[in-house]
Amino acid sequence: MDALTNRESARFRPIGSTQNETQEVEPLANYFIARLKKDFRGGMTRVGTITTMVNRSFTNPQEVSSLRSNAQAFGLDLDHYWANREYSFNVQTALTHIGGDTAAIRSAQFSSARYYQRPGRTETSDGLFSTAFDPNRRNLYGYGFYSRLAKETGNWLWETTQNWRSPGFEANDLGVLGRADYKWMLANVFRQWTTPGSWYRNIYTILGAQQQVNYDGDRNDMDYHLWWQATFKNYMNFSSFVLLHPSTYDERLTHGGPTTIHYGYNMISSNFGTDSRARVVGNVQVQYIRPVDNTEGGRVAYFPSVTVKPSSRVLLSFSPSLDLDNTAQQYVTAVSDATVSPEFAGTRYIFGRLQQKTLSMDTRVNVTFTPNLTLEMFAQPFLASGKFSSFKEFAEVKSRHMNVFGRDNGSTVTRNTDPQTGATTGYTIDPDGPGIAPPFTFGNQDFNFRSLRGTGVLRWEYRPGSTLYFVWTQEREGSDQFGDFNFNRDRSALFRDRPTNIFQIKGTYWIGR
Repeated sequence: MDALTNRESARFRPIGSTQNETQEVEPLANYFIARLKKDFRGGMTRVGTITTMVNRSFTNPQEVSSLRSNAQAFGLDLDHYWANREYSFNVQTALTHIGGDTAAIRSAQFSSARYYQRPGRTETSDGLFSTAFDPNRRNLYGYGFYSRLAKETGNWLWETTQNWRSPGFEANDLGVLGRADYKWMLANVFRQWTTPGSWYRNIYTILGAQQQVNYDGDRNDMDYHLWWQATFKNYMNFSSFVLLHPSTYDERLTHGGPTTIHYGYNMISSNFGTDSRARVVGNVQVQYIRPVDNTEGGRVAYFPSVTVKPSSRVLLSFSPSLDLDNTAQQYVTAVSDATVSPEFAGTRYIFGRLQQKTLSMDTRVNVTFTPNLTLEMFAQPFLASGKFSSFKEFAEVKSRHMNVFGRDNGSTVTRNTDPQTGATTGYTIDPDGPGIAPPFTFGNQDFNFRSLRGTGVLRWEYRPGSTLYFVWTQEREGSDQFGDFNFNRDRSALFRDRPTNIFQIKGTYWIGR
């Protein structure tokens, strides 16, 4: 498949000017993707390859510095089954390349997917897959690898998986990539009872562990997990998930700064549901997170739901949720300071405790008037607040200890307020009191966010295979900086926010009937 997209231009008026100007905002571009796959042994073995290419032609200098001029990816994959599909082996490999102006490639190196610029990073400067930061680089190469070996059938099952992305791997020109620079490993053992017993219809369990390291060798993710689920004789069901996540290194927590320690947590989540065949179906999930290596974090969340089916034509569903989440290491800002330790490269990385409260209600109504005429409606009111406190910084690179401003090293914290309203406008922090470090100021980080999203879809199949859809969507949202959660205040404000209404009509016509 190949697609050629034309140049697009936009008219605008610069600030202070009385004349309109025109500028290219989208270059001439060609997108190409090819996929080839071949089955062997009656489908028990499949071999495939994929190639993607993107090429752009620029006339706007800003596009040259922000977009890659070309990008290519090439991949091979193998799916292999044996012993009557009892065992499987899957492997995928990919090579990627991006090329362009030095500014565009420098932006790719600075991307949060890889952070080539972070202090203390291990670099390899030789070879095609060099991981050394180079401001004059015009090309970036990377590779990816995925494999899975598993037992797929029987009462006992297992799997082991590897997933790698080199620091230079980049597939965002014709794909999606959230991060690179990792080697992820997983092992799971399954046990299932599918023959009904004296008190159950089926039971499933999973026990496993996973870990991830970056290309510096730092372990930045790890957990041990256990999950089990049982369906009882009366078709009620119960499941529980336990996860132990110790503190690990984190090269992304400082948003481009040095590697630090991300506090761990232990989590238990349980879910209970009633018989899904009944007219009224209930379900409740509760999640509890206990922090490791700190006392400021933790989370409790409740997710109840009820589905009512008054008739075979009508379904009503209500799913409220309440989430109380405390984060001990929420990134706030970075401040230049020549007095800090050299391992922080002249920058203070400021964190805070974030206390979030979130309340939402998912509501669905489905009505089938006739087989050819249906109505579906959905609404989600959403209220959230976030309050920052306990501002702090890491004492050392790769350390668990954090210095809390206003408590450690003689530091002070001053809350800045609006003289007319008394509202908090920000904070001024002196990191060492009478010491040589200069004070710094940052704005108020507290927030309140509210939104309401609703959609209604009327479907009418006016002739076999031909359908009309009438769609109405309304969205409204607003924000403030109170920081505290006040249901009545925020609910009232939500219905005062200006709505955005979108009406759409979509039609299909089946030719040949």
